[in-house]
Amino acid sequence: MYVYQGTNMKALMRDEIFPIAASDKDFPLFLTYAMQKSEKHPGNMPRARVFAHAVQSISTDEEWEERKIYLFAGLSEDLKNAIITEVGPDFLKGGFVPPKAKAEETSKVKELSKIETPKVEETPKEIERPKPMVFAIMRNGHEVLRGGMIEVGATLENEDPDKALANFVEELNKLTVWEEIHAKMEEGVEGIAQGFFPILDEKCQGVATTEGLFDNHKHLHELKLELDANVENKDLEALKVTWKRFSEQNEAHLKQEEAIMMPKVQGMAKGG
Repeated sequence: MYVYQGTNMKALMRDEIFPIAASDKDFPLFLTYAMQKSEKHPGNMPRARVFAHAVQSISTDEEWEERKIYLFAGLSEDLKNAIITEVGPDFLKGGFVPPKAKAEETSKVKELSKIETPKVEETPKEIERPKPMVFAIMRNGHEVLRGGMIEVGATLENEDPDKALANFVEELNKLTVWEEIHAKMEEGVEGIAQGFFPILDEKCQGVATTEGLFDNHKHLHELKLELDANVENKDLEALKVTWKRFSEQNEAHLKQEEAIMMPKVQGMAKGG
């Protein structure tokens, strides 16, 4: 199948995908939740660093002043400092335009943005820094979803039915917010940004549509409605059955997207 080469993936992410998340009212939760799950599942630095570095690389200085607050709010202090040390002090600046002074900052932002940069021992030879991988916002987003599903499923192990139900709803609500934003970034939102699936269709001969990537989201939505009905009826046993179906289908849909999208992304980026 023909794939357009030479695509500027950074511009594509910045202009046609990420604005969907940035315009959502739950954008702060989107950033914080992503970093929490990136650290906890599997709990190593590369995944969290790669996600945060990707966001930084497509943010102006002004945007980054706010975004880094919510990203770092989802991390332990040790991991936050480790990321800054590895990427370098420039990580605290915006990614694709020269830094520029903010006209105003709220007192809350001033307070939260006091992030100390750990001292980095420089050597005469320039330290090699990792480069941002912008598509990690989408690919590592799948690991965020997997981590979230682990935590939702764990709530059903509580022996107290009332606590199990309450905790399930709390964790599922957070996962749902994140997954819905991620899905919109894939499908696109009219008037905001094209989204990744339509871009795949345009550049890769309709692969997103023909492979059923849009349809997968519809099937998951139908299962989510079943979960909601189980919760409404306080039917914990039915909820466990439906959750198993939902989580298995969600995992299958993530694997299918990865199998299709990653080779296409590599082909699009080649020479870009």
